[in-house]
Amino acid sequence: MMSFEKLEQYIGARLDELTTLDVYNSKLPIVDEYPCLCFLLGSSSNPVRLRDDYILTLDYWANSENSITIIQQAELIKAGFNYYYQSESEGFYQSHIIFSARIPDEKPNVRRFQQRYLLKVR
Repeated sequence: MMSFEKLEQYIGARLDELTTLDVYNSKLPIVDEYPCLCFLLGSSSNPVRLRDDYILTLDYWANSENSITIIQQAELIKAGFNYYYQSESEGFYQSHIIFSARIPDEKPNVRRFQQRYLLKVR
């Protein structure tokens, strides 16, 4: 089965292939680097044996000047990551989108869009 660290590496590499945004494996950096994409990987309960499920959260951040950019980038990633699968010697994962929406932010000039994917990992 693929390790958590390897899965994060593969996801980061795939996102870098699909977008022109800066990609961070964390929450939004302290320095406001807009537009950007942050991803977080969390585990999910799974009743299926021999498989781990993870929830991948993608947060697209922008200021009011480049809010269209994050929607366009979200669509590009959806086109290349939804129903995507990757098979490696370390294991296999498959992704399916389960959530997609604009998220309000406390700061009036900040725009945020979020997608969540279910990753099935063997």
